[in-house]
Amino acid sequence: MRIALISCTEAEARDVRTRMGEISDASVHALNARDFDVVVIGSAPGFEKAVNAARRIGLPHVVLLRSANDYTTVGDDVAALAISNIDALSHVIRREMRLAVDRKRACNAWSCDVIEHALDGVWVVDADGKTTFANPRMAEMLGCTGDELLNRDASEFVPGENRANLLEGRDRRMSGIGDVADYELRRKDGTPLWVSSATTPQFDEAGRYCGVVAFVSDITERKRVEEGSRRREAHLSVAQNLARMGGWEWRLEDDMMIATPELFQLLAIDSRNATMDQWLAMVDRDDVDVVREDLRTAAREGTDFERTFRMFRGDGAAVVIHSRAQAMRDASNRVVSLIGMAQDVTLETMAERALAESEKRYRDLVSTIPDAMWTWTARGTIPYASVQMEDLTGFTAAEWVNGGSAFWATRVHPGDIDRLMSQWNDLFARGHGSFESDYRFLRKDDRWVWLQQRITLEPRPDGQAYAVGISSDITAHRLAEEALRNSEVRYRTLVEQASDIIFSLDADGKITSLNGAFEQITGWKGSEWIGRPFTDVLDTASIEQTRQRFRGVISGELAGTNEFELRTQSGRALTIEAKAQPINIDGQLLGTVGIARDITKRRETETEAAKEKRLASLGQLATSVAHEFNNVLMSILPFAELMQHRFPEDERVLNAMSHIIQAVKRGRDISQSVMRYARPIKPALEPVIVGQWLEDFAASMEKLLGPLYRVRRAVPSHKLVITADRALLEQTATSIVINAREAMPRGGTIAIDATRSTEHGMIDIAVHDTGGGIEPSLIEHIFEPLFTTKRRGSGLGLSVAYQAMKQQDGTIRVRSTVGEGSTFTLSFPENTAWCSEPESEPAIARRRILIVEDDETIGEGLSVLLGDEGFDVRLVTRGAESPAAVVDFHPDVVLLDVNLPDASGVDVYEQIRRSSPRLQVIFSTGDADARVLDSIRERQVPTIMKPYDVNELMNIINALPAGA
Repeated sequence: MRIALISCTEAEARDVRTRMGEISDASVHALNARDFDVVVIGSAPGFEKAVNAARRIGLPHVVLLRSANDYTTVGDDVAALAISNIDALSHVIRREMRLAVDRKRACNAWSCDVIEHALDGVWVVDADGKTTFANPRMAEMLGCTGDELLNRDASEFVPGENRANLLEGRDRRMSGIGDVADYELRRKDGTPLWVSSATTPQFDEAGRYCGVVAFVSDITERKRVEEGSRRREAHLSVAQNLARMGGWEWRLEDDMMIATPELFQLLAIDSRNATMDQWLAMVDRDDVDVVREDLRTAAREGTDFERTFRMFRGDGAAVVIHSRAQAMRDASNRVVSLIGMAQDVTLETMAERALAESEKRYRDLVSTIPDAMWTWTARGTIPYASVQMEDLTGFTAAEWVNGGSAFWATRVHPGDIDRLMSQWNDLFARGHGSFESDYRFLRKDDRWVWLQQRITLEPRPDGQAYAVGISSDITAHRLAEEALRNSEVRYRTLVEQASDIIFSLDADGKITSLNGAFEQITGWKGSEWIGRPFTDVLDTASIEQTRQRFRGVISGELAGTNEFELRTQSGRALTIEAKAQPINIDGQLLGTVGIARDITKRRETETEAAKEKRLASLGQLATSVAHEFNNVLMSILPFAELMQHRFPEDERVLNAMSHIIQAVKRGRDISQSVMRYARPIKPALEPVIVGQWLEDFAASMEKLLGPLYRVRRAVPSHKLVITADRALLEQTATSIVINAREAMPRGGTIAIDATRSTEHGMIDIAVHDTGGGIEPSLIEHIFEPLFTTKRRGSGLGLSVAYQAMKQQDGTIRVRSTVGEGSTFTLSFPENTAWCSEPESEPAIARRRILIVEDDETIGEGLSVLLGDEGFDVRLVTRGAESPAAVVDFHPDVVLLDVNLPDASGVDVYEQIRRSSPRLQVIFSTGDADARVLDSIRERQVPTIMKPYDVNELMNIINALPAGA
């Protein structure tokens, strides 16, 4: 026995455990019928909550009281035990558990009895469609006995033309989808039976489909009434035309007159809604004032309106109109409109009094097309009841006539009788008018039904008054309305809570509904798009393809998920994944309904992953090719410089070598750009004084650009210091200046300035040109790799610049106006903590240099050039020879290639450092492998990228600190 202990004092808990053995402490919130068999509740404060919780989940429970005098603190239905009688606790617990079992058995028996006597059918069918259970009501509806239904295939009761729909529904239920739908069946005798069925699929413990349970209601009568209603509406329209009548409604809220087509036809005017004054403009001026006053009085006091007056038709003909109307009230009894009829009585004017009564009766009969008719006098007698009253209520016409109003009142629901009697009394007190009311009525077979009655009261020539009434059975309609409201609430809640867009379109592709997710995803208000073609919200490139897919969906030729581009309110294009299906009712296409999901981020992630994969492959290829390409260039460059040094007087040699050197450097720049983009290295960030850098950079650019170009610099008056990689800064700025030069082929001015940005908290370095500017359509592409508008451009300059700025935690922006020029702005973090460093010791002249280079061509060229610079040079081609050469040669500097055939240059460096920790080393490499270069930078070792000229190498050597 599993016992839960709640709200007990320490003494109570100890006494219970002494007598009941092992029990479990629990809280009110954790109480669960699956975990415990019975609950013992102590007298601690708050025990009432525990009692309510045990009641709510149906657990047997016993309450402990301090004394017998405390019994009044609990309800009569609670088992209570004074703590002084704690020895009887086990007996009380067993009694409560036994009573709980008895109650459960009684409840199960009651459930079976409810199903057996249910007013609706219960039909259970196995996975093969065979009947395994049917309650008496289900057998009665099909005209069979319960035994006759057992093991019969449900499809035997479905007409042949509807069996395909049955099989389709079976497939859905096997997928776990239930439904609520109307079906036509055939009874055992072949007569039609319309039912509304709610089916629920059933699955066994292994998850296999094992059939359905269907709750079935007979709606044959409702179908008959609906068909009769459609016929009556058609008859009513014909009757109004024949009687030269039309209907109208005056809405007081907006002063609009709404007329039926018959009234527009009667008055020979175009179908349009207008204000009351616009309608009154057609009334003869001798009658218009009294008609207007009567209408206003009826609207103000809620009385009926009736008046005969003259009007002028749209074709100018004069007619006499007789019109009547009733005031309509809302739930707060406020008059909201007048609803009435208007009839052309021009021909009957001379005999108006003689025809008035018959004309009114005719209108009443035609306007209602009754199910059952009866009359009622002020004395409460019922002189007449039509034969349909027996079908409606179970009582014959004679029983109604004999019983009168007193008999009727005994069968009306107690909750409705006072309201109805008040309406009757008011009607007879006025002596004329009408009202309509719904109420519940107890039929002769003791079944409650909803009736609707429409009553009109008119005085007769003999001075007597009696009511003419029409009653209809609206039970199915009321139940359907209630079910529809509940279904609508559930559906709307589900739709509005969905994170995906749920939409519906009509057959023409116009939007008919959108849920709240549409506004969240697109920024548009859903109400603005109702009634508009769905293609209006699409991106232009997706319209035609999506329109074709829509045609395929509504024709049933296309299914599955489709993608298209959707335009948001901000102009951004989203990638949307949508699935839709057509809506067909009785073979008529009403439109489509579907779900759309924003997959923009998913597609961007996939694209970015593919891009990263391509770049990784490009990086591997670029590193390998660039290394070999740089070595080739490096093997050329020293000898070209050597020719310049050896033949200083020969202008042809100098000119030729200058061209070779420039070509080598251009090849180096392209190679390094490819490598930097493919495999960015970790930047060497350091403080950079912007003013000093700007002066040096502008001077170097003037030499680079030539005489047609002027570089104007605006050096800040106050010191600005940024955190940047000098090499990346130089490369990025140079790339922008070269682009500026190419934008001004005939020369011009390039302005460079530096400012502190108050907007971004950064230091901005801006480069301005006065070229032709950049087309707006190209702005978003200029930083993409391999994108170029130049005939000989590589398409890497700006993409590498963009990446270089990201590496330095900076940004690059562009502003351009066609015909006026462009401005590129580099933004760097400001180094506010920087302070002036003490001047370093002057560099000392280096006289011995050890070159470790596996390419002998490069090594020999460098040896000759450095020899001309006054160095004593030794060359080794293998890493393993380097430590011994250091010991033997005692160099001041080691120029060490990173990529050696027998060892890693980094490993060789570590060996040298162990034996000669103060020896200065310069790494030389043609490879941009990010991991290797990052390792070098972490060791703070100077690095020079191949190919390089002797001046670049000398600058690095001279910058080395003394003390080697």
